[in-house]
Amino acid sequence: MDIADQASEIEQENLRIALLNHHAQQNVLSRTFCIDCDVVIPKERLAIVKGCQRCVDCQDILERKGGRK
Repeated sequence: MDIADQASEIEQENLRIALLNHHAQQNVLSRTFCIDCDVVIPKERLAIVKGCQRCVDCQDILERKGGRK
């Protein structure tokens, strides 16, 4: 197995994990208040983002740090 095959396998595994995480998040109930700052999450955001846990500002901060939860 050469390095290209190994890279392809790693990419496939990362995609599988990302999809599992995405589907798991869809089954999580949305929160009324942000888990980071306790601000009320607007109804419009809750309707669009299934399993929403953070307000827009806190989600933006998290994503800028390199995480997506």
